[in-house]
Amino acid sequence: MAYNIFTDEQLYLIRDIFGDVCANHVERGDIDCAKEELEIINAIQRHFDDPEYVNTEHFAQEDGSSWSDIPDYKPVNNIIAMNEKPRNLATYKEFGKMLQEVANIYSQMGDTPLEEEGWEREDISNAIYFITNKHDFQDFIRPWKDAFLRNPIDVTEAKKWAAYVKNCREKGIPCNYQEYQGYTENEQHELKG
Repeated sequence: MAYNIFTDEQLYLIRDIFGDVCANHVERGDIDCAKEELEIINAIQRHFDDPEYVNTEHFAQEDGSSWSDIPDYKPVNNIIAMNEKPRNLATYKEFGKMLQEVANIYSQMGDTPLEEEGWEREDISNAIYFITNKHDFQDFIRPWKDAFLRNPIDVTEAKKWAAYVKNCREKGIPCNYQEYQGYTENEQHELKG
């Protein structure tokens, strides 16, 4: 004989709370957390013999109907018209747009010092989740930020050096760092004078 730990009212409340949390995670793009919450929601749905959600996309399609009257799942991410070719998003342009958006988020912080290694402000990481995904942020962007924190560079100076190298290559002459340093000092003097 099964022993019920929770009353039906408590289970309804748990499902509603997890529904709100799951919806917030779906909205923020934190699909891993949303999947875990959806498992709990579906377990309660099964308990009441109510229909279950197929996945988080199905959950996001929910239009406010009751828990016992969930609309059928309509895949939206994989539907392609018969004569329409899928858009190739794996391009340098799209990748550059993603990096630019990440850069825009960070640049809004101005001259605020970077946070300690391995940590990021929640509002920043949440904003970045919308344009990347949680794993890209954790695997690539935060480690890149942490590496910059350990070994920061003067980006403006690095861009000047790159322009000098490009100019030397176009002229077919070897790069000379001492000449470059003199050039930048003269350039700075000209700007002041």
